[in-house]
Amino acid sequence: MAALPTHETLPADHKAAIRQMKQALRAQIGDVQAVFDKLSARISERLQEIETLKAAGQEVWPTIPFRDIAEGTVSDEQRAAIKRRGCAVIKGHFPREQALAWDTAMLEYLDRNHFDDVYKGPGDSFFGSLEASRPEIYPIYWSPSQMQARQSDEMAAVQSFLNRLWRFEQNGKRWFDPDVSVIYPDRIRRRPPGTTSKGLGAHTDSGALERWLLPAYQQVFANVFNGNIDAYDPWDAAHRTEVEEYTVDNTTKCSVFRTFQGWTALVRGCCTWCRSRRRWLMCCCAPCSTMCRKMSCAASRRAECCRSLSSGTRS
Repeated sequence: MAALPTHETLPADHKAAIRQMKQALRAQIGDVQAVFDKLSARISERLQEIETLKAAGQEVWPTIPFRDIAEGTVSDEQRAAIKRRGCAVIKGHFPREQALAWDTAMLEYLDRNHFDDVYKGPGDSFFGSLEASRPEIYPIYWSPSQMQARQSDEMAAVQSFLNRLWRFEQNGKRWFDPDVSVIYPDRIRRRPPGTTSKGLGAHTDSGALERWLLPAYQQVFANVFNGNIDAYDPWDAAHRTEVEEYTVDNTTKCSVFRTFQGWTALVRGCCTWCRSRRRWLMCCCAPCSTMCRKMSCAASRRAECCRSLSSGTRS
């Protein structure tokens, strides 16, 4: 198999380099449409499976009690369900009293720092360009509540559990330590009463240029780029920690490897998807090319609504 035209640094004419890469990949795969159709059929089958569960009133994504993680009693079936869905809800992560105390302290922190007087809008071009203006994502990173949640023993236990769903060691090489996570701070999210928007548009965090051209990404997606999609394992961490994003003029990027991203949220009666469950949740999204996780929450000062503090990691 011929070597692909990869680039350790961003080429001067990256558009031409990507065209060259696509031509090489087409030659390597052969019948591209057949592979695409096979993958499309697989996605359609999975969507139908989800719609069938929803219609029957059954759970689509797995829900794991934090106690089961702490006691090491999560079953193989539950682990397989997380990997099949790519997400999970972990309930009972923090005691209610602790959650309320963090929420109150968060609001006091905003008041002490006169946040309402100085904040003028989204802090960077990415969030500022979103059509969904609510809930707003505020550039608060280092409040005591956020730091305490990030560094809690409960968070460390959940992170280790989730990290170990990945294949992180093979052939004598360990691609990352599942029991060591990096604190990657994120913001807070406030959801005013009546909010229906999730606040973020659909997006892929890792850079498109790197996915086409970096040698490490060619290794990560080798079985996609050679057309052997049945052999591709999205939970295999091999080579993901070798990815270094290109140096470009962009502030919304990071080369940290996150195994999951998610948030910790206190629900107080206004979220339709868990209206009556007044608990803290850690909701972890599909695996992506990073290794910390994001906890975010929502906070409103004036009504019974979702309150949260955002902590953990940013995708």
